[in-house]
Amino acid sequence: MNILSTCSLVPIRTPDCKTYSGMAFDNCFFYLTSPQGCFINKFDTCFEMLGSIETCRSYDCICYDQTDQCFWASNAAEFNKIFKLDCHFREIACLYIDDAPIDCTKIVSISYDCMRNNLFIAYADSIIEISKNGCCIRLIETPYKTRNRSILIMPPYYVTVSTERYQQFIGIYDCNGQLVKRCRFPRKYAIKSILLYSCREDQELNYYFYMLASKHHRYPYVIKCKFAPCSMNIILYDCQSGCFQLCKDNCGDKQSSFEIDANDL
Repeated sequence: MNILSTCSLVPIRTPDCKTYSGMAFDNCFFYLTSPQGCFINKFDTCFEMLGSIETCRSYDCICYDQTDQCFWASNAAEFNKIFKLDCHFREIACLYIDDAPIDCTKIVSISYDCMRNNLFIAYADSIIEISKNGCCIRLIETPYKTRNRSILIMPPYYVTVSTERYQQFIGIYDCNGQLVKRCRFPRKYAIKSILLYSCREDQELNYYFYMLASKHHRYPYVIKCKFAPCSMNIILYDCQSGCFQLCKDNCGDKQSSFEIDANDL
């Protein structure tokens, strides 16, 4: 059984042909980052742009911290530094990562673990779990010839988007780093960031992946996929309660369904 069922493909309008690299959601709005300028663009749940927020520097990766109600972001030029941003995207702290891999060129993804109140930092060939004071808790090595693109913590599991031999994969791992399930994803949609949301619809709890991707490495899209953890006997830690606004949106013709070749491996 496939772990993903594709719901929609939404093209994202970009001012001045900018590209996006990171995506966060604060339970109300989506925020997309670009390494090409000092701004973060704000979108509603239908991915209509609401405005552009000026920042003191350009950010590459970003995630939302539900506990502190803040954002954590990285700059493409810094491999051992994380910036803490308040709800207005002002820098309020700078976190230096102890024992960051010295051979890494940049951070490719950041994800917040609401169960442990820690951060996960993904580099191309490794993933590290750190505390909020920068101490390295553990190192997760990436398999040989595999390159990380994004990481998502969905306690007690984590998800990686990676490439291997010119193919793109989405993998689910347990807390010990053991592979639970992996599926292939079309490489023409290069995934930059992945988020998870849950919502009760018709008395049923449903889960969705929202993936920021670029078609042919140029045109940005958000891909919505339904995720079925029950089919894999996965029980997720509930970081949130209630129903997200996202589950009640009515985005009309902007969303279109399409087929994803997500073959089981």
